[in-house]
Amino acid sequence: MEAIWYCLHLPRTLFDTIDISPKECLHAATLDAPHEIFPFPIEALGDDAVASFLLSVRPALILYPDDAASEAEALAKKTKSVLPPTPFSQLSPSMLRQHWESIAAMPIPVQRDRTLRPPPWTPPSAVAPLLLPTAHYTQRAFLDDGQYPDNIGPQSVDTAFQFSAFLRERLEALVLLLSRGPPDDEFKKTLEEAQAEVKEGLQWPVVIGMSGVSPSYKRASGRGASELASDARWEALAVQSVVTHRASAANALGVLRPEVDDDSFRILCQLEEHCAGDRPQPLVIWKILTRLGKSITRALGHETVRLLRRASSISAFTNFPIGLAILPGHTAPLSCSVPVSLLPVQPLTRCLQHELVRWPIIYLRKNLRVLIAECLSHSDPIRPHAMFGWKRIQEIVQQQPDAVCDIVEVSTPEQLRNSLSAGNYQVLLLSAHGRYLKEHNLATLVIGDKPALGVELGPMPPLVILSACHTAPRARGAVTVADLLLANGAVSVLGTLVPIDVRRDTTLMMRLFTYVMETIQGREANRSFDQVWHRVAATNAVAEVITATPKLSQWATEGTFEESALTEFMMRRSKGRLRRGHIYEDTEALLVEIANERGFGEHLRATLRSQRYIPESLLYVLLGRPDRIVLADPSIDALMEESSP
Repeated sequence: MEAIWYCLHLPRTLFDTIDISPKECLHAATLDAPHEIFPFPIEALGDDAVASFLLSVRPALILYPDDAASEAEALAKKTKSVLPPTPFSQLSPSMLRQHWESIAAMPIPVQRDRTLRPPPWTPPSAVAPLLLPTAHYTQRAFLDDGQYPDNIGPQSVDTAFQFSAFLRERLEALVLLLSRGPPDDEFKKTLEEAQAEVKEGLQWPVVIGMSGVSPSYKRASGRGASELASDARWEALAVQSVVTHRASAANALGVLRPEVDDDSFRILCQLEEHCAGDRPQPLVIWKILTRLGKSITRALGHETVRLLRRASSISAFTNFPIGLAILPGHTAPLSCSVPVSLLPVQPLTRCLQHELVRWPIIYLRKNLRVLIAECLSHSDPIRPHAMFGWKRIQEIVQQQPDAVCDIVEVSTPEQLRNSLSAGNYQVLLLSAHGRYLKEHNLATLVIGDKPALGVELGPMPPLVILSACHTAPRARGAVTVADLLLANGAVSVLGTLVPIDVRRDTTLMMRLFTYVMETIQGREANRSFDQVWHRVAATNAVAEVITATPKLSQWATEGTFEESALTEFMMRRSKGRLRRGHIYEDTEALLVEIANERGFGEHLRATLRSQRYIPESLLYVLLGRPDRIVLADPSIDALMEESSP
């Protein structure tokens, strides 16, 4: 782990070693530029397959334990490593500078002055995921003598956040000011004024690390307290490394929190078990969600909450669905305010392997190929509802020229593997029953009449959407099919914490693909799949309210399309009146307003008081790297246009 931490101080790419303007620095911040780190066991260093792989990427540097010098030297020769291999014992701030000097001397394909600005050596600590990414992001330009302020200690998270925020605001202000003309005698004063101007609306990506497993998982492991404590220390260091790695790559701010407490896992368990019961009660679900949201927020702490209020997106390395947190002053969960994706930290080795490599962009605008795999049998009573939705999605997708959307019936894993291999699909929508086997702590799909954990399904497309019950429960530390599909090659997986209603799920999936296509066609200002999913899920409150009772659903849609209460809400009343942090509260208030005018207010208010509705879209979880599933990006379009014959 110490060697991985050292690597996080090296240049992310060769472009970290050139002088760039403040404007170019801001543009670079929109790119994902991770350190590529490949951990290998000592035993594998002599393996020809390992050498062949490393030769294809030509490593810049090989780091090794002191007792593996001969193996490392041989591997460096085979792979044509750029720099001499270095033993762990020689890793230090002075060696870091030497490595920077060597890398800065390497040729680059642009004519630019080279720079030598290694980030300050930043030991692992609570503030490191804030400071090190900021040092990379600002190109060290604003650091006094290349060092952090003296008042930032290892645990000074709030001070480190203020410092990091200040540097980012200063860079934005500098770009704004330079766009208005060259510097003058009043530059310092106007820079401060510009910084105050940009501060109000400035947001940034946030990466969170929260280790910890459920108490039931700890009991089932049969391990003693000392073993668990040792595991927790290593897990904390690994989580700190992946958080800092991701934050540095995304030019984000990283924050570490203590382990998720047992009480939060127990409340989540109550939620999952209640939803899995025969007759889940919406009022009970809301009460549990409120308790859970406040419990998660307490675990996050006030410094993290302060940071999250300015987040543009959240990537969370944790086993816990922190998107259900309810921030102080909000009435709706965090996932309603900002895109949230979960990167599971179990098993830890897979988490490290998944994070430390560079994930390619999957660009769907020019080559969208969707496979809808229906695993429900013809005799299944919910199949007609599902098939209605899938055919509608097929129509929506195929309105785009060159887009493909195939529907296949699947009764065995082999049939699914064959369909996937034949079509070169980027998106898989898999419709099946999900089954949580509590006695084995497994969450599986059912294909045909047999459980499937995902491994037997073969390599996955980049994006997998699971239209199935509880495919990603988190309360008991289960082995889930959603997690295993990530191991099978999926870049991102959309799963569910609990059982879902097929009618509501089908409607949600139709909305999802509608917004996917609206984004591809340029009518929605989203870029990546996490943004589209957030847009769909956060605005699904009205659909959940009006389906609370058949009478309410009938009232909302009766009359012509233009006259209906639903159209009145969506096209006229809701514009500018729905706050993301209060999306459910505001949706209810607007519907009551419309209902009062149409003589339906008493029934709606009674429904909301007595039984409410199930906020099902909150109970989905988006895993992996949905930010790498890009639907529309003008810069990518321009590059593709330039490279086309």
